[in-house]
Amino acid sequence: MPAALVVTHHTPTLDIASGILHQGGVHVVTATSGSEAVRSLLTVRADVMVIDGLSVNAEALTRDIRPVSASAPLVYITNAAAKWSRAPMRLYDRDSVVSRPIRESEMSVAVRLALGLPNAFTPGRLTIGELTLDVDAMRVSGADGAAPLTPTETRLMRCLVRANGEIVSVSALMRLVWGIDPDTASRDMVRAHVRNLREKLRRASGRDGLLETIPRRGYRLLSR
Repeated sequence: MPAALVVTHHTPTLDIASGILHQGGVHVVTATSGSEAVRSLLTVRADVMVIDGLSVNAEALTRDIRPVSASAPLVYITNAAAKWSRAPMRLYDRDSVVSRPIRESEMSVAVRLALGLPNAFTPGRLTIGELTLDVDAMRVSGADGAAPLTPTETRLMRCLVRANGEIVSVSALMRLVWGIDPDTASRDMVRAHVRNLREKLRRASGRDGLLETIPRRGYRLLSR
């Protein structure tokens, strides 16, 4: 059974993170501070870490926790106004940032991607409803045929498929698909790629409306 280390002294954050992890069959180990997290990591191998910036700041994470857990993907929770380009920490390909107020869908996507590595980035097929995403061939297929995808559209589609019908926020997509800070880039970029992907899904499935825009919340790929 995979294990996760959740570091927070904030009970609602612990409840959200632990609930998502338990649903995925993950054993949860908790800590309330950086020093307690380090002690836990000396005896428990974490497959993913969920760390609350209210309990462990970026500097302490880099200095104290990362040296004993370099192989564990990180889901770091911070304030929406945080400027990651100035943070004294490095985010790796397997890491994600979730902003407050925490949305369960955003946290769920980040945890799934972290636990799915390295398989999340290896060739394979993902299915949701009547659609199949061929990651290796960068192609989506449905009842009416197949449509080729660009590399960015493939990453976007994979993120939406892995959300399994949940709403994925624009901020989450910017972090997980493009790897950028939502505060430093235009959301028009996301809208343009969603528009192109929606047209390709229509061509492949023969249906409209499979990729929904949820006003002020994000996007959702219908599972049926």
